[in-house]
Amino acid sequence: MRQIFLILVLIICVTIAKVFERCEFAKAAKENGFNNLSMWTCIAHQESRLNSESRDGDNYGIFQISSEAWCGRGHKCEISCESLLDSDLTNDFLCAMTIYRTSGFKPWSSSKFCNNHSGIWLKNCSLY
Repeated sequence: MRQIFLILVLIICVTIAKVFERCEFAKAAKENGFNNLSMWTCIAHQESRLNSESRDGDNYGIFQISSEAWCGRGHKCEISCESLLDSDLTNDFLCAMTIYRTSGFKPWSSSKFCNNHSGIWLKNCSLY
């Protein structure tokens, strides 16, 4: 019985988080209505290494969204921070777009790097 429980826990953990490939992430961003795919892919890579389960202090998910202003009860994205830690990037994209519409790329410190190095992120990706 214990072995079955452990197997179920492992299966659940595997489906909760995902490390995306850069082209896979760019395709998902495009499907969610994002433009400037190279910039967004670079930001996600620099912030979380494209890991949907990434958490660093008060920052959550593939975009490392801050709980101080954006996710959590009463904050601008109106989603739980924990919802940013799974393989479904829908909430991540919605919140990232809210942040972008409010503040541009400024909340992501990696955007300065990505402005100068964004050209490589879509190389060999079939997006169009």
